[in-house]
Amino acid sequence: MHPLLNMVFLSFSTRQVGTEEYRVVEWQGKVVEVMGRDLFLVQLYSWLIGEPGPFKVVRADEMADWQFYADWEDLDWEYSHVLRYGQERYAQAVLNQVQVKAFVAEISPPAEPDETSTSAPPPKLKPPIDDERTLKAKQAKLLERRAQ
Repeated sequence: MHPLLNMVFLSFSTRQVGTEEYRVVEWQGKVVEVMGRDLFLVQLYSWLIGEPGPFKVVRADEMADWQFYADWEDLDWEYSHVLRYGQERYAQAVLNQVQVKAFVAEISPPAEPDETSTSAPPPKLKPPIDDERTLKAKQAKLLERRAQ
């Protein structure tokens, strides 16, 4: 019997936000069949309710950076106590990037209308209340620099 058969796993991908790269969980699943020397049939599971989802055939080299666990309890413990922090850091970085872009768009002078453009401008997002003082200070500095 192959050692990966019936093991559960998490697969990862790398996402970049600004200059930072984050290793984020992509799939969770179970190895259900060995289809040859380097092919495996895996079943993916839903993130929301944990129900079985689609099957996928993967090569062994695609699984090189996956993390394998003996059972779902081990996987759940690892995610809850170790990996979740990285996921939350990634989510916060994405949120921060969206907020900064919205802030810059809010304080930037309006662009000259382009006669060929028919798309509507993106909606403006408001910065979170807890960072309002920091954002106002940055806005004041930017306006001061423009005035010089």
